Amino acid sequence: MLFEPEFSSVLAVLNRESSILSRVVRDAWDCRQMLGTMTKRDPTRATEAYISIIGHITITELQRRLDETTMANGFANRFLLGCVRRARLLPHGGNLQAHERERLGRCTQEALNAARAMTQVEMTAAAHERWTTEYPALSESGDRLTDHMTARAEAQVIRLALLYALLDQAPAIEVAHLEPALALWRFCKASSSYIFGELTGDGPADVILAALRGAGANGMMKRDIFDLFRRNLSASKIDAALARLQASGRAVSRQMPLQAGAGRPRQMWYATS
Repeated sequence: MLFEPEFSSVLAVLNRESSILSRVVRDAWDCRQMLGTMTKRDPTRATEAYISIIGHITITELQRRLDETTMANGFANRFLLGCVRRARLLPHGGNLQAHERERLGRCTQEALNAARAMTQVEMTAAAHERWTTEYPALSESGDRLTDHMTARAEAQVIRLALLYALLDQAPAIEVAHLEPALALWRFCKASSSYIFGELTGDGPADVILAALRGAGANGMMKRDIFDLFRRNLSASKIDAALARLQASGRAVSRQMPLQAGAGRPRQMWYATS
């Protein structure tokens, strides 16, 4: 289990050209039998490695660090996002008693020992029926950043249900294990929606959309959109971002004739409601 209180530094490493971190983490989540580097002289390998990662990051950092590549290659949606706030001030820490810690440790060890003896965990008939009902909604897709961040919903939920079943030392996943797994997933999905809102994951498109929403009914001329980037972004990339916003229904364009019909018509852009 890896604990990273500054998870933004991990995301920064992903953007390095020679970094293999994203591939290794994705392979670990996929439970590949062997993890390793691709170096020829001194390759590093780990067999049957099962890795958990707990990371802390602020909303601003997460929005800034995630890019289209991280979103498209499936690195980000292998994590469960939980948006949390401090509920109380505890200058001397919590009050978990030693005997309670020992009890939790003992129960966890017993569950681990029982899980190691299992070769296969199936579903009860009732859980199978409930899973069949929930599966279509879990498999839905979309083009928002939050949709990409929650694209592995069915895989995440079934893994959580499996964990709950193993903690119960149950021979099969029951509805009682699916229910908390679904509840936790709903929390994670709501957290993703809160964090990313209408963001697309395309940096230029998100900048343009924010400006269009700020302009409201007045809209923006295309030349003003170009000025948002101080001429540091190519026209082709801006046009691609506008096309993406238009295709997703987030923005529309209109040709506005000049007064007295003189000159070329202006192209105005508006954010949709």
